[in-house]
Amino acid sequence: MRKKKEQRLPAGNLCRWMLCVAFLPALLLEGCSLARQDLQETARQQERLCGVLVTVGDAGEGLRQEESLEGSTFSSIQELEEALSAPAAAEGTRREDGVYTFAGVDGHFLGIFEEEDQEGSCVRFANDGSFGVVKAETKVTDTGTLHRMEAVVMTDTGLREPVYLNPVYQRGDGTVYVQLDGGGYLLFGAAGGEVFGTSYSSTNTREIRGKQEVNTTELAVSLQAGVPAETVRLLEMDGENRLIRTQEISREMKEAALHEETAYVIVEEKRRDGSLMRSLYDTGQDTENEDGFLHKVYYSGTDGILVPAELKIGGL
Repeated sequence: MRKKKEQRLPAGNLCRWMLCVAFLPALLLEGCSLARQDLQETARQQERLCGVLVTVGDAGEGLRQEESLEGSTFSSIQELEEALSAPAAAEGTRREDGVYTFAGVDGHFLGIFEEEDQEGSCVRFANDGSFGVVKAETKVTDTGTLHRMEAVVMTDTGLREPVYLNPVYQRGDGTVYVQLDGGGYLLFGAAGGEVFGTSYSSTNTREIRGKQEVNTTELAVSLQAGVPAETVRLLEMDGENRLIRTQEISREMKEAALHEETAYVIVEEKRRDGSLMRSLYDTGQDTENEDGFLHKVYYSGTDGILVPAELKIGGL
């Protein structure tokens, strides 16, 4: 009688298959059937780039890649290994203001969304206010539409942890998730004003009334090193270059009213490194600027990202 040869999997592979088996109860409890490979591929193709999440340090600490694989099926050990080695991901939750937050990940969000309402489709640009400069535009091309967003994030020159620019995707069913990137930017020691960054782009094609429409989404985020302001004051000057009065500007102030005789103002920012930056605004009556001026100050944040604050100077 021929003895049947016993086959053994290497210990590492055995552990991975045990992990796959551990997912089966969830499938059975939910009454799901095994997904076809072509359906899974179709679902991936329906995903589209919709944003960027800026994180500092190990923002995804505690996230386990295997948790995101629950309910998935794999045709081979190699496919399971690839899934386990993929970047960790976190599901997004939309706030009332349209900004997304992500479970287990602290970050700063920027995004572009196509939404449907009773009047038809529309494009919404969203950011959480952490970006110093934001430019958004939509262009109609011969083949479709281009949605583009550019933003600048100011980082503290003393930040010793890397900054990551993580792509955010929207699935065909509308749910949103962030894919934590493996490479970051270490800006510690960078000179003030020095810029780093990256851009993401994705294209999807759909058929409308028998015509192929190509829609492109582009997001470009730059990181710029800077020194935060510690104190800010506003000097009101008259037409004879005499000081009328001085206003101490707090971090919470949104608007600064001016004396009626003020011809111009000087905004002085004393920074953490002892440097002084001055900005001048001509506020005289002949300027005809009824809306006033917006001055942006960058203060220190809790994670090394400088927080922009806008101050409205003058105006009716």
